[in-house]
Amino acid sequence: MGLDSVALLMDIEEHFDISIPNNEAENIYTIQNLSDCVYNHITIIPSDKCISQVLFYRLRNILKDILKVDKEVIKLYSRLDELIPSGNKERIWERIESDLNLNLPKLNNNYDKFTRKEALILFISFSKRSLSTEKTRIKGFINWVLALNHEKLLPIERICNKRDVERIVIGIVHRSCGIPINEMELKHSITYDLGID
Repeated sequence: MGLDSVALLMDIEEHFDISIPNNEAENIYTIQNLSDCVYNHITIIPSDKCISQVLFYRLRNILKDILKVDKEVIKLYSRLDELIPSGNKERIWERIESDLNLNLPKLNNNYDKFTRKEALILFISFSKRSLSTEKTRIKGFINWVLALNHEKLLPIERICNKRDVERIVIGIVHRSCGIPINEMELKHSITYDLGID
């Protein structure tokens, strides 16, 4: 492990209040490996309340009010670039951020991409090209919002499933290493794909 990956591991250990033995750390190659390792060292408290579902309902109500559409139009697999009209993206984005009271990526001047400076070029493109990945859909948006706001939305004492751990780990990698969330997948090699030595 290089200095950056050691620093990342220390951030992870500090956040989760765990200690990962060296023999386990030597076998961490991907974000999934890191998430699995953390998952094995913490206590999960199962819950009926799913934070991603709660966030979806909040977002759906906000979009319904802003866009003046029936809530049935807004589904987990709805594409944000098809829901949000191109002429009002900045105003709508600011309203979503304000109403959710969560950090969202900032739009740049042409509103087609997220600013790289914020290291939040992530899950959605408002460009005219057709995008079909999960990242452009509300489901992907919710996952990235949870990762970006993990300290507020996913406190350690309320982690209830493995997916929560994965979101937090991605959020920590993003914050610690400055890697845009849209460039990270659980299968990515920490060293080769993300360039963390």
